[in-house]
Amino acid sequence: MVSPTRGSVDSGVSPGSITYLINRFHHLLLPALTMAILSTTGTVQYLRTGVIDAKSQDYVRTARAKGVPEKKWYLTVTFSVTQFYLLQHS
Repeated sequence: MVSPTRGSVDSGVSPGSITYLINRFHHLLLPALTMAILSTTGTVQYLRTGVIDAKSQDYVRTARAKGVPEKKWYLTVTFSVTQFYLLQHS
C-alpha cells in the first residue's frame, strides 16, 4: 500500500460514503505519523539529557558510594528527576 502524498481524498470518491471516510483517514495517516515521530524523538532526547544530568548529581553519587544497588537508585532517584524534565518540557 502506497501512502498518498497530496490531497485530502482520491479523485472520484463521493463525499458522505464510507469509502470517503476511509480515504480521508488514509490521507491523514502519513502526516500524523510524521508529526508523532518528530515529537517523540525530541522528547526522548530531552529525557536522555535529564537522565545524564541526574546521574551526575551528588545524592546519586552518594547512594552509589554507600552501596545502594544500581537498579534501586536508577529507578527511584533518576526516574523522579526525569519526571520533572518531562513535565517541564510538556
